[in-house]
Amino acid sequence: MNKNLAILTPIVLLSLVLAPIAISAVTINGITFYSPVPNQTYKYGQQLVLSIQSQPNALVTLYVYDPKGNVVYNNVYQTNSSGGLTATIATFGSTPGFTTVGTYTVSLSVQGTTSESASVNVQYVPLTSTITATVVNQEGSPLAGATVQLYNTTSGSNTLVATQTTNSQGVATFTVLSFPGVTQTFKLVASLQGYAASTASVSITGQQNASVTITLVPAVVTIAPMYVIQNGTVIGSGPSLSSIVVYQGLPAYILAQVSFAGQRVTTAPVSAQVYYPNGTQTVKASVITSGKYAGMYNITIMPPTESVQNYVFQLLIVANYTTSSGQTLSTKYLMSVQANQNLQALVNKEISSLVQNITNLEKTVNNLQTQISTLNSSLSSLSQRITSLQNTLASLNSTISSLSGTASSLSSQLNALQGKISSLNSSITNLSGQLNSLQSKVNSLTPLVYGGIIAGIIGLIVAIVAIVLVYRKIS
Repeated sequence: MNKNLAILTPIVLLSLVLAPIAISAVTINGITFYSPVPNQTYKYGQQLVLSIQSQPNALVTLYVYDPKGNVVYNNVYQTNSSGGLTATIATFGSTPGFTTVGTYTVSLSVQGTTSESASVNVQYVPLTSTITATVVNQEGSPLAGATVQLYNTTSGSNTLVATQTTNSQGVATFTVLSFPGVTQTFKLVASLQGYAASTASVSITGQQNASVTITLVPAVVTIAPMYVIQNGTVIGSGPSLSSIVVYQGLPAYILAQVSFAGQRVTTAPVSAQVYYPNGTQTVKASVITSGKYAGMYNITIMPPTESVQNYVFQLLIVANYTTSSGQTLSTKYLMSVQANQNLQALVNKEISSLVQNITNLEKTVNNLQTQISTLNSSLSSLSQRITSLQNTLASLNSTISSLSGTASSLSSQLNALQGKISSLNSSITNLSGQLNSLQSKVNSLTPLVYGGIIAGIIGLIVAIVAIVLVYRKIS
């Protein structure tokens, strides 16, 4: 945008220079206006310049009012010695207060030797672009009387700009403000009684124009059976199945598609009434969420086996759809169904049941084999543990036997030591008697002899004690 303004500025300045030549000066109440002059028009980016001739060295009070009468600019100036004054006031479209489209009033008063006042109205007419919308039906024919709403969606906004009604050619034309170098986006919403609303988007840059065609589709809900599947085989297909043939005793799946305004929907509750020869049954449909038939409704019926060979019944499918505006629309579809007996189908059903039973038995056998394998593994582990325990027990028995022999040997040695200790005790007793005898003799000896005898006895006792300790160590 700055680049475009840089290019535009010289052009605007040139137009201002040539303005006094192109536009005649106007004198109001003694004040001569060179710029602006009454009803002068300005575009986006043009400057509002005040250029007047009045009293020399006079004070000039200036007010500018926007289209709503609000003061958007005021200032005080002074004319020069020749009474002239030139001042730049604002730039339309960018200066705050000067962006509203419409009539601006430039009012000033001059205080000099006399008082003078005057006002000039100017017009801000911005750049505009044209957006043309053509509304047609599915065949491309124009739709007159359609309502088209234009929203400005630039920078995420959603502002309603204007509403138009298409003419006999299905055309609605909008004029929007445009700005040099600025890209704007718009959304158009077209609606018409009996049709579903539709939208389109356009973008414009600067004064670029745009055209768009909006196609409206009748606001009706439809239901169409697309496939009939029985016993795993498609036995009927097409968008307009009015009659089908099924087999008795086997479930049949009718796959239907629901549409609103030509678009497939999956939020419409669907049910069916089945009118069998012997009674009526209500069946609810469910939406298929994955696979080849995703988005379709599955209606399951079970034609009962009758005593007659063949019979015919009716299937009525009903769909209800609520639009975004809260309106509920309904549709019905009637099918004729012929139910034929089919021995092969019955046999296939029995075979299928047997196959299923065999499959279940195979699963059971596989589970048992898995459990047996687990038990075998557990038994093998237990056997290994038992063998290990037996080896440990044998080792313990051997150790116990060895310890028993050692204990027996120690017992024999202990008995022998006890005999030796008894013998030593007898010897000690004898020695004690001898000591007592010696004591008597000692008492009769002289002290010297007495001391020698005592020393000898002490040595003998030490020797005996040493012998006892040696025997205990040996034992």
